[in-house]
Amino acid sequence: MKILIFTTVILFSNLFSINTYSQNIDVDCECDYVIDSSDDMWPSGNLNNKTICLSGNFTYNTSSKNIGKNGTLCIGEGVTFNSQGLHWPNAGNNLTLNNYGNFNHGDQITIIIKNNSVINNYGTLTTVAKIENGTLNSYDGATTNLVGGGTEFVSGLINVYSGSTLDVNSGSEEGMGRGFILNNEGSTTFQGTLANSNGSINSSGTINFKKFRNDSYANISGDLIISGDLESNSNNAELIVENSFIVHGELNLWSGKIIANAGFEIFGNTKINSNNAELIVENSFIVHGELNLWSGKIIANAGFEIIGKTTINSNGTIQFGGEIIFNELTSYQGLIESSSGCNKIILNGTVSGWGGRITANDESAITIPSFWKIPFNWVLNGTVGLEICIPRPTIWIGVVSTDAGNIDNWINGPPNKDIDVVINITPNDPLFSENIEMKNLSIATGASVSQTNESQIDVYGDFQNNGTYNPGNSTLAFKGAGIQNFSTDNTISVYNFCLLLHI
Repeated sequence: MKILIFTTVILFSNLFSINTYSQNIDVDCECDYVIDSSDDMWPSGNLNNKTICLSGNFTYNTSSKNIGKNGTLCIGEGVTFNSQGLHWPNAGNNLTLNNYGNFNHGDQITIIIKNNSVINNYGTLTTVAKIENGTLNSYDGATTNLVGGGTEFVSGLINVYSGSTLDVNSGSEEGMGRGFILNNEGSTTFQGTLANSNGSINSSGTINFKKFRNDSYANISGDLIISGDLESNSNNAELIVENSFIVHGELNLWSGKIIANAGFEIFGNTKINSNNAELIVENSFIVHGELNLWSGKIIANAGFEIIGKTTINSNGTIQFGGEIIFNELTSYQGLIESSSGCNKIILNGTVSGWGGRITANDESAITIPSFWKIPFNWVLNGTVGLEICIPRPTIWIGVVSTDAGNIDNWINGPPNKDIDVVINITPNDPLFSENIEMKNLSIATGASVSQTNESQIDVYGDFQNNGTYNPGNSTLAFKGAGIQNFSTDNTISVYNFCLLLHI
């Protein structure tokens, strides 16, 4: 009976340990030597292929001690281990350190993590680390501090798991060698400069740099905050940021590509100086300092404001959508262009230079309220002028799905408060599950519009229903400043109606 109960417990435990990480010295470590008090002597003799465990609740202070070849050191949950240096034989190969407590190796002696060597940190770990084809894992709840001038990222792997913290404060610039990979799901901070020369960064958590030079590949699906400068100086460099992206210092884009998919804010000056340099921003883009675009291209698809002075030279291009604001603009044959829709250039300060170019490509148009500020020797192409252009309506085609938030289901892009919306009969009727703005909404005979998820449709013009409107549990709001018309060819139900009064 006892055997049966024991077997059942083991099976139950195994079922729930799938895809999890052990955090228990008794489970992870098969101890050959156990130190259970601060007065115990360090093991001696042949320590090759042996596991040394420190288990209990105590502080263990020691100077340089030996770890055998292919050896393992385990620091228990209640142990504080203070060492002035460990002797890792075989130049750091095939060694394992499992820390569940507090491992303090200081900032003078380097732990070398080489071929097949692994550090698994579940507690607090402070050390100088040189990683050469080894692995450092910082698990949920762990704090990993890499300190001292000997910390190096030559090759290998660092995994910062969700709920853990990595802090690098070596006092000098850190470089990422060829093939080095940093995977960050938690919070990672570099107190100094990180030069990603040949490595790769993948981050879904939060990552902070004092200064970051990216000459290789970095994909940041979480937040990226740089307290100093950001640099890129390689044709192969690519930095992709999916969420909040803030640079408190300067941006120097000498070469390579930066893609900001959720907006970009730069507090310092911005310099772009290569035909191989490209900056793409898919949401709000603000430069608080000066912009010097000697050559290369900026694509700002959802508005762009430069608070400082802007200078564009002959090989520089700004392609924008929506509204771009210049507080002082100088162009020497530089190009400002639009590619679609109605767009606006706001000129708040002086405009100077010679041969500047403003082009409305394809069927786009550009309105310039302060048109008189444009120098006589500038070149204007396409529909560029003082008068306000009328945006083309966006039409629902529903070729992909019923998702109204999918841009591929629309002609002329997603709705906004300045664009009319036309809903025709399509294979998929639109379903609005998120808040959205539009100017006039027209539902054709036989077509249908539905809302869900307590969403809100804000109409700034007229609402004309010749088809079917299904409100679900959502809101239809009229927010225009002038007279708005509501018309329907049939009986219509509205779950929640909101009328904004302008007094």
